[in-house]
Amino acid sequence: MEKWAQVVSENTVPMRHTPWGGEVHWLTFPAVTGSPWLTSGILKIFPGQGHEPHVHEDSEEILLIMEGTGVHRYILEDGTEQVFQVKPGDVLWMNRGQLHSTGNASQEVLKVFVVYTHREIEPV
Repeated sequence: MEKWAQVVSENTVPMRHTPWGGEVHWLTFPAVTGSPWLTSGILKIFPGQGHEPHVHEDSEEILLIMEGTGVHRYILEDGTEQVFQVKPGDVLWMNRGQLHSTGNASQEVLKVFVVYTHREIEPV
């Protein structure tokens, strides 16, 4: 029988280190759920850390700020930036191909729930 529902938490899935100094717990992704449509995880960005501007060409992305504060940047096609100070409860959306970055300039961990419309993650 095919799975139709599953309950997971950051305590029940492996933690992975990010190349830029954070941690991620991938909660749902195609290799686990069989669904090619949604990938989700909990991301921890440590003080002074963050990722360089990047795009997801084939995926929309939603971020929900769970704990801490940070800075989120949208970089527009003409090179201008929209900069947002983010806090718990804030939700950010990136369209496919939207150049963006998130960083933590505070002294506490920035914890984010992230959802992608599609993202291939290698199983552990």
